[in-house]
Amino acid sequence: PTTMNYYGKEQEDWHYNVPIFDSVILKKVFPKIDLIGYVKGNTFEFDFVIHPGGNVHDIQLNSSDFEISDKGLRF
Repeated sequence: PTTMNYYGKEQEDWHYNVPIFDSVILKKVFPKIDLIGYVKGNTFEFDFVIHPGGNVHDIQLNSSDFEISDKGLRF
């Protein structure tokens, strides 16, 4: 895969050869529901994949479920 280097103000914040992916799959974020996250243009987007037996009503998100900071997106 393609890699990138990231440099912070301090050398301990530098990261080398970080792999770059087109998308990320988080399995079972809800029962029988996966989340696929990807970058489209300048935005982060995500889709839910509802497997057989999954229920769309199980998907519930609010701002306390995730955090966006200079370190990235955290669930």
